[in-house]
Amino acid sequence: MKVYSVQEIADRLEVKPETVRWWRSQDPAFPPVTQVGRSWGLTEDRLAAWETVRGADTAGRASIGGSQGSRPVWTPARVEVLLRLVSQRRGTPARTKKDLAAALKVHPSTVRRWLTRSGSWKGSPAAIPARRLEELLREISPTPADRERELFQEDNARKALERLRARRAPLTAWREQDWMSPHRVWVEDQVNGTSVVRLTRVGTRRDHAEAGSQNVRSVVVNSRFEAQLVKAAVLREVSPWRVRLAGMSGGSERWISGAKLRPLEVLHDEIRRKDPRGPGRE
Repeated sequence: MKVYSVQEIADRLEVKPETVRWWRSQDPAFPPVTQVGRSWGLTEDRLAAWETVRGADTAGRASIGGSQGSRPVWTPARVEVLLRLVSQRRGTPARTKKDLAAALKVHPSTVRRWLTRSGSWKGSPAAIPARRLEELLREISPTPADRERELFQEDNARKALERLRARRAPLTAWREQDWMSPHRVWVEDQVNGTSVVRLTRVGTRRDHAEAGSQNVRSVVVNSRFEAQLVKAAVLREVSPWRVRLAGMSGGSERWISGAKLRPLEVLHDEIRRKDPRGPGRE
């Protein structure tokens, strides 16, 4: 019988370690720390306890699906970012909470209530109803056309790598356009509370972090095609929390900061492992 650490439980249940510690403070015997075979030993009474304790943490979380580990807790700070983005989308940028209420067509007290914590723990989610949170997310989500374009670009990049492996690629033309040169994938947190993923060719004038960016991460890959696949993997991981900001560069390739994202090197390695020769190798 194996006993799991707080981190292992957090990874398994797709939450932060702090959340597991808070659960244990409510019920020291829960969540379950034993495993029978490959499944958690979750009896009926433990399931009931799970739903009771877990409810306090999920009250302010969007109930839409996503990739494993990508769901952040919707804290008041993150919800406020979302509300400001929605008000901006509606054409009424908000400087104060009163402005937010006017843009969202609710009473100021409603906004104040949404932006309070639903529990005493400092990491508790905001008190905004899950249904309203989902409605607001849908209002500023990328459009079907955005997602269709991304799938098209990803498919083209994958086919290009397949042509390279089969030695059927127009190498001269691709090299002239610098598509075969090393590229860098960037992920940056912006001052407006959103994060963005973008590509640059290594050594160009744009090959640096944008001014004011925080929590900057990057990885260098062999070609533009590999970079496009890493970018697509990033967007899949943060899919439930993506937003679309009109009039901005990469406006449909942004999300609310705080979504759990695996290291870019890990995403790149997964892409490379799909072919033992490595993508883009001749």
